[in-house]
Amino acid sequence: MDALLVYPNTQKQVSVLEALLTELNIRFSMYAEKRTDDALMSKSDYFSMLDERIKNVELGKTVEYTPELESELFAEIL
Repeated sequence: MDALLVYPNTQKQVSVLEALLTELNIRFSMYAEKRTDDALMSKSDYFSMLDERIKNVELGKTVEYTPELESELFAEIL
């Protein structure tokens, strides 16, 4: 049988989906996943993240991109 991946945005959505699948006697698995992929973020979450990063830059919380940092970050592919 095919698998279906679902990415609910709220705990309420998780609860409703869990109740529905249980009621329909559909086997399912749940995995807690920390979102790191921007493509999986809601539009409002994405803009909130951008606002936070802009604020950090304004506060001077930045990292200078140097040749040493480049070597460290890309050591495996350079």
